Order: sequence, then C-alpha cells, then structure tokens
Amino acid sequence: MSSQDRSGKPVDDANAASGRSNPLVWNQFPSIKIIRQAKGKYSPQADERCITYCSQSVRGRLEQREPWCRTFCLRRVFAHEVQRAIAAHDGQKNPAQARYPLPPEGQNIPSLTHVLIGESPESQQEADTHQQQEDVRYWEEGYYVWFSKSRWATQEKLDLMMTSIERQAQWDKYKRDRTEAWQQQQQQQQVRNDSGRAEQSSKGDARGAEPSKGSSDPRVSAPALARRPFPDMTGQSILLAVPPPFPSIWEQIDNLLAPTHKVLALTQETIQSGDQLKFAHRIWEKALTKEPFVLAHNVCTRMWDKWKKGPPEDNA
Repeated sequence: MSSQDRSGKPVDDANAASGRSNPLVWNQFPSIKIIRQAKGKYSPQADERCITYCSQSVRGRLEQREPWCRTFCLRRVFAHEVQRAIAAHDGQKNPAQARYPLPPEGQNIPSLTHVLIGESPESQQEADTHQQQEDVRYWEEGYYVWFSKSRWATQEKLDLMMTSIERQAQWDKYKRDRTEAWQQQQQQQQVRNDSGRAEQSSKGDARGAEPSKGSSDPRVSAPALARRPFPDMTGQSILLAVPPPFPSIWEQIDNLLAPTHKVLALTQETIQSGDQLKFAHRIWEKALTKEPFVLAHNVCTRMWDKWKKGPPEDNA
C-alpha cells in the first residue's frame, strides 16, 4: 500500500514508516570490494613458521625418558621491529635503530655438528663465552633460522611467538639476571662451607683428635642447594642469520666489463663518424714530411752526446 507526498508522487508506506528515502540507482548494481591489508605492526602477514618432530620409544616411555625432539623455525624480522620511531629533530626524519640483543643461542653459536649430535665440548663453550663477551650480536632486518633439539626450548619458543622482539629481549635479560644471582648465591654458599670445614678442622687439630662423623655443625653441613631457576639450553639450540641474497653473476660481469663496453662504443662511434680514417690520413701525411726524420735525428744526436760524456761525476 502506498501514499502520496506533498508533490503528489507515490511513496511506499514501509519506507515512509522507517524514514528511508528511495534507494540510489547504483546501489542496486553488484559492487566490487577492494581490501588493502594493513602494513607494519598491524600486518596479518606471517613472519615465523616452525616445524616440530618428536618421537618416543617403548623402552623410553617405560623408563620415563624425555622424547626425542627436533624443531626448525624460519623467522623474518621486518624493519618496524628493529626501528624505534622518534620525533623529528634537527631535520632528522629517519627512525632510530633499536638495538635488541639476540638470545644466548644467537650469541655463542656452536657448530652444527655439535647441535645435531651432542653437547659442545668445554673448549668450544669457553671460546664461545669469550667471543660473546667481546662481540654482542643484535637483531637486524632479514631472515633467521632457529634449530633446537630440546623440548623445553621448543615450548619456550612457542610461548615467545606471542611476544615482540622487545619483550623477548626483556625476558632474556630477566632470565640472565636470575641466573647470575643464583650463581652468586652458590658461590657464597660454597665459600661459607669451605670456611666452616676449615674452622672445624683447626679445632680438631687443636684437640688432637678428629671430629666424630656423627657430629653436625650448621656451618659445616651443606644445606640443600637451590635449583637453577632456568635450565641451560644454550648448547641445544642455535640461531643463525640467513645471509642476504648474493648479487647475480651476470651483474658482476657487467660491472667488470663496463669500461670495455664504453671503449668499444666510443671506438665504433669514431669509426662511423670517420674520425679514425681522418686520423690515419694525418699520420700518413705527417710521415711523408721531414718532421719525423728531424725529430729522430735530434734524439739520436742527443743520445750520442750523452754516451760520449759518460756518467756524471759523483762529487759527494
């Protein structure tokens, strides 16, 4: 059922009741939606993919052994993750470079053979520790490969996939501080134990008898050592930066032969313009004159005079 407006045109009662005007003509045609994905930190693009393989044997399950696991991850670090946006100052518009250190498995890198087969030897660990103290590696834009044979490291890796590089660096610093505090506590406890044993031994020597085995001294009896706050998984994981793509060999050849191409092009141009032929005619005309013979005569005369005089006298 329809009614009429003030101008006498029919108006649909449903549209009039809802307050909607007549639909536009182009809204009735099928439309095409163009969706542009966000870039930067809001981009839905995947930046890391991991593949994990674990296996367990019948005997290992009976003896409650840890499963045999291998994890491989490929990570791409974008520019916005390693750059810190700052306000423009003194005409500087480029963002500052954020220096986030790599995790321990990216600092002291063991050989791939030791990662695949077994633990790194002590000499390798000492060399890696010394290199880590001298040279600190930081996250940079590009691709990274992460490989581990520890299921604990894999679980931690899955948790860190929910955090940014900055949060990962904060987590690594927290673990490092806790581990250093634990090591200092262990060293202090060891010093107290050694001093207590030395004091008890001196008292036993003064009395002329050894202390009984059943005697207990709170300073001598070693208390239960606190557990390590975080397991050391550095020797079981490795983080490597994928080198950038090498330039094309044809591009290198073109750069090497660029001067040759320029010389050949210039030679071809002079030949086509006739400059080479004109230069050859000038040389031939000059050779038929007396000037080349006069020049050769002068040179030979001066050489003969120099030879007759001999070497100059040494007055020194």
